[in-house]
Amino acid sequence: MNKKIVFSIFLAFIISFSIFIIFQYNNWNSLGPLQEDFFNKNIKNSKSTILLLGASDVGMLNVTRIQSSITEKYENYEVFNLAISGDKPSKRLRQIDEIILFQPKIILYGIGLRDLSSENYLFNDYLPNPSIYVSNFFWLISPPFFDNPKLVTLNFLKDLINYRNEIANFEEHTPFFHYKPEYDSVTNLEELEKMYNDDNQLHIPKFDNNKEFKSLKFLLEKFSENDIKIILVITPHNSYYTNSISQTDKENFYHQIDILKSNSNVDVFSLMNNYSKMNIWLSENHISHGPEGKIYDENISEIISQILKNK
Repeated sequence: MNKKIVFSIFLAFIISFSIFIIFQYNNWNSLGPLQEDFFNKNIKNSKSTILLLGASDVGMLNVTRIQSSITEKYENYEVFNLAISGDKPSKRLRQIDEIILFQPKIILYGIGLRDLSSENYLFNDYLPNPSIYVSNFFWLISPPFFDNPKLVTLNFLKDLINYRNEIANFEEHTPFFHYKPEYDSVTNLEELEKMYNDDNQLHIPKFDNNKEFKSLKFLLEKFSENDIKIILVITPHNSYYTNSISQTDKENFYHQIDILKSNSNVDVFSLMNNYSKMNIWLSENHISHGPEGKIYDENISEIISQILKNK
């Protein structure tokens, strides 16, 4: 009798766990309604397109300013900022087919220190975390829903009830990034230094054990195979932030960037330390979206124009 009970419990667990994994994978691997709507509407765009990819540090760019600057010399190009808050290369993999079908001429991918860091690293742990090694070993079949199944479930429920954030503001040609009025503000450098938490550090694994690096390399290779020119931009970071990152982690980051440079279709530009002493920061690694952050838009426009000139 006891064996039957144990077997029944075990079978119920296997069935429940299988349903959970299938549910998580299907909903992680599918585009949200905003993303589906954008790609479906713009897939046959008559203009040559330039896509900006990355996380919130790319989301802070003002596409209206960038588009205006590009149009002065190159009228037939249209710029879209597809930044997503909290994005990482392993998460961007879910859009790879749609991005390629979009047939952009250029992809500008903004990469910061956080983008190549490990999500699960704990500085208090003196023993290795096995989940990091398993995740990195099976990087292509280990999607990010394992990192945050709660978020995947929450997003599914929001989509199910046709959830819409009434307060969310989407600027033109920036369809996935929610703007808020406070993004236009500036934090004084002195205040930023006082506010900054020295414990807010990252760990960047070596290239052979880094899921995010492998995902990014895979993305860039696929874009290259489809004749898409790639601009890799190291995004701006305030010195208070970079000073908290260990020298070893910085070296790991730049070594991985050097590996990506070996792709002849990839041009790399760094804005890492360009604005460290300027009062244009919203936070330690975000430039203000307001007028004070105009120089960031101008520099990105100049980089794009330089590539277009050499095409």
